[in-house]
Amino acid sequence: MKQKDTFIIALSGPSGSGKTEVLKLLVNAIADSDSIRFDDYDHLHQWPSDVKAWVKNGVDLSQFRSPQFFLDLAELKRGGQVQNPFSHRTVGPAKVLVVETFFGRNQPDLARLVDFVVCLSIPLEVCIARRILRDIKGIATQDQKESGKIDHKRIVEHVESYCSRYLEYTRDYYFRCCSTAAAHCDLELTEIEAPQEYLREVKAALGNRVRWKAPQQVATLPDKE
Repeated sequence: MKQKDTFIIALSGPSGSGKTEVLKLLVNAIADSDSIRFDDYDHLHQWPSDVKAWVKNGVDLSQFRSPQFFLDLAELKRGGQVQNPFSHRTVGPAKVLVVETFFGRNQPDLARLVDFVVCLSIPLEVCIARRILRDIKGIATQDQKESGKIDHKRIVEHVESYCSRYLEYTRDYYFRCCSTAAAHCDLELTEIEAPQEYLREVKAALGNRVRWKAPQQVATLPDKE
């Protein structure tokens, strides 16, 4: 008997919307599940040469290329396994795969593979605040490890650069991607809630389409720092 294809859940939303935390909770709660992140392929993505013009002209996702990401996703869909190009961790085989992405069903190569799309439509001002705080903490932690002191000038320069890009084109990119992803998703989450509340809503929407672990089987995840 042919094994059923892996059931793929896509989490869509802008940076800072909470995708990673929801991904961890889902993988922890669903039996025989694994995950992969769009950002793990950052160094392999092929963006249009003029991203600003691309965004201004409507974010045509047919102009975005990421051959390895979609090849790996197709292999995992078939029940195979791949190596995460960032962490080098073996991913799969699994009955359920949780994928973190921006695009939902709007990217044709992704649309044919995913079975259920959750769109985290969190207000963009909340997302950018979370992203900036996360970046500041990341830079400070790295500085402490490398030199024992925080380079505040580097932090200021990073925040200035990120905010400039955000105002110039990144906000429009997120807005366009999230609006169209939400229009074709299976579940849209719009409230600012704790990740556990998102998990509860996703669990209710998915029902018995996946096999949920018994409460005593679910590991207690450490609190987010």
